[in-house]
Amino acid sequence: MTRVLDVSGLEGGYDKVQIMNGLDLYVDEGEFVTVIGP
Repeated sequence: MTRVLDVSGLEGGYDKVQIMNGLDLYVDEGEFVTVIGP
């Protein structure tokens, strides 16, 4: 399979509230991925 997306160390949040800390993920060709948060 061909890797079409490779994410390493993703962080995110709202103001001072951190909701993701160091997320690693990859997506291969033909896959569908969703990140759902609070």
